[in-house]
Amino acid sequence: MPLSAHPSLQADLTHEQSNQAVRKTALVSAFVGLAILGDSALYAVLPTQIDILGLNAGIVGLALSLNRVVRLLTNQLANRLVIRYTVANAFLWALIATIGTTAVWAFRVPALFLLAGRALWGLCWSVLRLGGYLTALEGQKSQQGRLFGLFRSGFRTGSLVAAISAGLLTDWLGFRQAFAIIAGASALAIPLYFLLQPLKSVHTNPMPVEAHVSEDNEPVSQAIRRLAQRINIGALLHSLILSLFTTTMGYYLTQKMATDAALVGVATLNGLLFAWLWISNIAIGPACGVVADKIGVQKTSRLLLITECIALCAIALASSLWLLLPAILILLAAGPGLEVVLDTQAGSVASASGRRSTTLATYTNWIDAGSALGPLVGFPLGNLLGLPFIYVLGAVLLLLWGFAQQPLRLNPQMEP
Repeated sequence: MPLSAHPSLQADLTHEQSNQAVRKTALVSAFVGLAILGDSALYAVLPTQIDILGLNAGIVGLALSLNRVVRLLTNQLANRLVIRYTVANAFLWALIATIGTTAVWAFRVPALFLLAGRALWGLCWSVLRLGGYLTALEGQKSQQGRLFGLFRSGFRTGSLVAAISAGLLTDWLGFRQAFAIIAGASALAIPLYFLLQPLKSVHTNPMPVEAHVSEDNEPVSQAIRRLAQRINIGALLHSLILSLFTTTMGYYLTQKMATDAALVGVATLNGLLFAWLWISNIAIGPACGVVADKIGVQKTSRLLLITECIALCAIALASSLWLLLPAILILLAAGPGLEVVLDTQAGSVASASGRRSTTLATYTNWIDAGSALGPLVGFPLGNLLGLPFIYVLGAVLLLLWGFAQQPLRLNPQMEP
């Protein structure tokens, strides 16, 4: 019997592979967390510095949204870069470019340069996110949810640190000095990356896809495409509805608090709820990934889907602020959890397709399209039809997507 076939040795090898996948994903997540510091800091403090920086509100709004619009183009460009230049090299270049996209805010430069930096950050984020997804796929299938959750938890920790530290540094030293320090913190990733090289063995397509056939004799390639399309539509709907809610949440709270006594102001309450959303991304989302590994992504997805829909309907129908707040907390906790499960499903389909980076780049495009559409349709439709109606409509659409059709099955090894 070959040594590699011995049960105990094989178990040790599998355990070591699992631990290595966790270490690599944690490191990559930490690097992305350092890279995202500047972007998260801008969202936290830039709107408060419009007059000090001599910018107009239109430029600031464009700066904060441009990177998201650009990603609809750069996600596929990121795919081409990792295929042509390897995941490790593309990721390194994105880390280096990120320093510039943050440091530009430390200087007095024309607004065009600031906007160019935001557009470049859109490309950087496309590459960094794709690198993180591909790293998570290096692990065992039984730990995919855990790894995708770990990746999200790490870089969202960077966002939370940036949001807090940027405000403190800006008040203490000034905006430009704060961003010089934040750019320096992001630059720490470069020597550490050369030292640790966590993406050295990460590839876009490590093994060719095999010619499996689905249970109803449909060619596996067609089954994979149909399943990928279903997941992409779900990602679009979920990101649209969640971004629609988070961008209209403050306005909706203002309406509710006009008739209810509250211990805090609406701005403070809205900020606290956003803090809860970051905490959910860091802790609850990854926990849902672990649950998905244990009971299956389909069961976890449906449980979270039902939870979200009930919470959305409760938010729409709540007659009191004290009934509304628990429903919002539940929605903002379940949302990141479902995002992790969708990431896990998309990763499984990407592995089965034999075109990992291409499939994941397409998936992220659907997510970004939903995130961009949410604020655009939220306020116009909310004013026209009422936010409660929009929230209930969103819940109905999510339920229709989740239960209108049975998931396609490939085979026990490839089923997401």
